[in-house]
Amino acid sequence: MAKIKEIAEKMNISVSTVYKALSDAEDVNPETKKKILKTAINMGYVAKRKGDNHKRICVFIDQPDDNHVQYFDYEVMMAFKRNAIHSGHEVSVMSLDYTLNQSKSFDELMDEYQFDGAVILGLSNFNPYFEQLKTTSHPVVILDNFLENQMVASVCCDNMKGMKLAIDHLVDLGHTRIGFINGQNDAYVCKERLGGYISSIALRGIVFDPELVCNGNFTEESAAPLVRNLVSMGVTAIMCCNDMLAIGAIKELKRMGLNVPRDISVVGFDDIKLSSYITPKLTTIHTDLSKMGEKLFIVLELLMKDNRLDMSLQPSYLVVRESTATVKSKAE
Repeated sequence: MAKIKEIAEKMNISVSTVYKALSDAEDVNPETKKKILKTAINMGYVAKRKGDNHKRICVFIDQPDDNHVQYFDYEVMMAFKRNAIHSGHEVSVMSLDYTLNQSKSFDELMDEYQFDGAVILGLSNFNPYFEQLKTTSHPVVILDNFLENQMVASVCCDNMKGMKLAIDHLVDLGHTRIGFINGQNDAYVCKERLGGYISSIALRGIVFDPELVCNGNFTEESAAPLVRNLVSMGVTAIMCCNDMLAIGAIKELKRMGLNVPRDISVVGFDDIKLSSYITPKLTTIHTDLSKMGEKLFIVLELLMKDNRLDMSLQPSYLVVRESTATVKSKAE
């Protein structure tokens, strides 16, 4: 597994730049930080143990090449690292790729590198390590997922509340035909948000139409065909499982010659930084990613001290920007 010097040599940059980037120093360009982070994950960066009084923690990331690392998971992980480093711990980053890890079991990885605890971001239920986590004896905290093991705790945003806030906002604007672009239908977070969508429209007296629900894969690119299908079914608003899908939806609606929000309103979920930079600025459900990273650290600290807990929720809030408006009447 890689050290800071090896990452620097591979990227042809200075050791100090890599060190500062992995410590989230403010004087390193954000794009450079992301490139260094992705390289560190793929190479398997393992921090050098300072002494017996320090804990060694690993941040494992599933599917490190997708947009989550660049936007959502990146912000959460850096907040986690700041808190862990401030407390004197060492933080390593590794891909949770079974092949890349030479088919070693999760417990073998934890034992080999003497990790005292781990945080896992973007964990897919199809990952071979998912089943192994059900029996691990190591302290682990997973983000936006859940499984039965007293050694594994979860930190999740309040998906149900977030979806209710989004749907209530759209219905209050007069929308009753609301499409939903979900992520991967097997993912815990997607099941939660779909459940929130279904229950929220029911509470507002809208009959659930399963044809208005479709599945992407969390990426901007996957939204285009789904948007075209929803538009053909006469939706006036599109709720998206995450912001990348919402950004993809807005771009596709523009390509179709439709105006957002005059013709169709769009709402995202997560409130990544890109949400306030696109045109129109995205109405979305805000989750404080810095607080979520901090909560991941607090929960892992408790687990490493033999305190047990199942799930901790991070509050969700509606942020109204420019991508939603009153439903367009037929006369218009």
